[in-house]
Amino acid sequence: MGERRRWRRPVRWPALAAMTVVLFAACSGGSKGGPPAATPTATVTTASPEATATVTATPTLQTINGVTVTPLHAGKPADIPAGVVLYVQGGCTQCDGPATSLDRVYRDAAGGLHSDRLFERKLRVENGTTYEENYIRTMRVSSTGNDIVIGVCDRGYCGGVGNATPDARTTFYGSNDGGITWNKMGQLAGDTWIIAVMGPGAMVRHAYQPSEGAPYTWEIVQLPGGEPAAIDPSLDVKTTTIITVGDWTPLVVGPDGMSLLWLPGPVNGTPWLGPQLPAGSRVLDARFSPSGAEGGIALVRWTAASPPNSYLGLMQERQGKPTTIFSDTPDTSISWLGQWLAPSTLVGNATLPAASLDSPLAVSGFAWGMPSLTDLKTGEVRPIQPLIERRLEGDRARISGRPLGRS
Repeated sequence: MGERRRWRRPVRWPALAAMTVVLFAACSGGSKGGPPAATPTATVTTASPEATATVTATPTLQTINGVTVTPLHAGKPADIPAGVVLYVQGGCTQCDGPATSLDRVYRDAAGGLHSDRLFERKLRVENGTTYEENYIRTMRVSSTGNDIVIGVCDRGYCGGVGNATPDARTTFYGSNDGGITWNKMGQLAGDTWIIAVMGPGAMVRHAYQPSEGAPYTWEIVQLPGGEPAAIDPSLDVKTTTIITVGDWTPLVVGPDGMSLLWLPGPVNGTPWLGPQLPAGSRVLDARFSPSGAEGGIALVRWTAASPPNSYLGLMQERQGKPTTIFSDTPDTSISWLGQWLAPSTLVGNATLPAASLDSPLAVSGFAWGMPSLTDLKTGEVRPIQPLIERRLEGDRARISGRPLGRS
């Protein structure tokens, strides 16, 4: 008899902004954001005995705090930039599967394409049966690519859809040489999602609800034993959002939904970053600028209620309004910031129209989570050619990047 495979627990994975990917919506538009920033061009024709006069209205662009908003738009497929290495998270999305691997993808000086497998889950085999119970729950790669932390669910069910089982356990592995060698860092009971790594063995973990209807929480723990660290009492772990803006650097979103403060607090301190955004806006993510970057010191992603849409802005100063702003459009939007590379390129994932992919696998509609390069000067979003078919064939292909050879 052939080898039998059995899932220990059926797993259905939601579309998480952080990790999951959905392939195609069989429709011609459909961003999660609001209406496009530019209104359609209107043409009015007036008949006369001598001639027909045509008057074309100029599109009206949206402005935010006096800054003209540039709509994101899809461009032609692009190659992996010279001197850049991509880190690609693998896993089957069409079969609702979890993350299973981490690859390093780049071109060498002669133009040859390389794809190196840095980490892969290990499956348990007993009496000819393969148990696909182990899966990668979470991972973090530093901007240098040298420091990597990966959490593997190796006992019970650690979450993804629904609550973790009582016997769930996450084991953490770390590399300080870009994935060449790995060391076991420690284990934590239950579900653990890495929000940020704060130093050797110290991390902020996000834990799913311990029971149905309970709030999501987070805590700072120290590996290998998982001892909790002190948190400023002004922070409510049930309501405070944490984002990572640089290498292992966690910030908390203030009560106003826009200001970003250092963890562990307090929330009434001076914000490290205080973007001036329209009332009701809420910051979703942010990135520090790399050395040699053009356009600002930080990149901020936020959502607004009126009009309902998501935006990307470049900050020239720590306190003030973004000086360059891009908006999502019905067929082009950012789904994962990834990494800001100098001088003005964002490596990440985006929703793009099928027509921009130049692939026979892209029939119609749009592709969500496509590996892409965003020009932070023009707002053009280009799919990364060597990864297009990998994504369309069902791989999650969530990416980040760094300069090749950076130490």
